[in-house]
Amino acid sequence: MGMLSDDDVLRQRLVLEAFGLPLKYRDAGPAAIRDAMSMDKKTVGGRVRWVLLDGIGNAVTRSDVPPEFIDKALREVSEQ
Repeated sequence: MGMLSDDDVLRQRLVLEAFGLPLKYRDAGPAAIRDAMSMDKKTVGGRVRWVLLDGIGNAVTRSDVPPEFIDKALREVSEQ
């Protein structure tokens, strides 16, 4: 979606790694994660309200995230 620069993505990844935090989710695949998100408290009228970064330290909420973007992101973080 082009909200974060490549440098910001790398910086965030390095911070997570430095603190030993996981970059992948091993306990469920993309379909199970998507199903769980539909029950999240941020879901309104069947649409997930996403909290996204458009810069380090700057979060925005959006409901117009394309399904193909969500699927791609879930595949990238899932190890199943």
